[in-house]
Amino acid sequence: MIIINIKTEVAIELDKIVKIMNEYPKMGVFVGAYTDCQGSSDYNMTLSENRAKSVIAYIMSKGITSNRISGRGYGELKQAIKCECDGDIKLPCTNEMQILNRRVEFTIVKM
Repeated sequence: MIIINIKTEVAIELDKIVKIMNEYPKMGVFVGAYTDCQGSSDYNMTLSENRAKSVIAYIMSKGITSNRISGRGYGELKQAIKCECDGDIKLPCTNEMQILNRRVEFTIVKM
């Protein structure tokens, strides 16, 4: 069983996805979940996988069937902003910059 741990402000945004998916009943989406690079790579991969699963579970709890939504976590592999982490000198990032790396993206995979 997946524990759905969705913040209220996130639920508002996810409800918009549900509304669109209800308007287009053949639409399928892929959820990509990401983290910043703080913490270990293993921790971040687990965190992003759990984030993807929670988003999928939330959307399914609103009536969207499992054949219309899938996803996975990418951890820190695809940072929106390349921040300095684990000794790699990329870009020293503020917390506000790191927040941009903590995200969920939706890709339409079928219509």
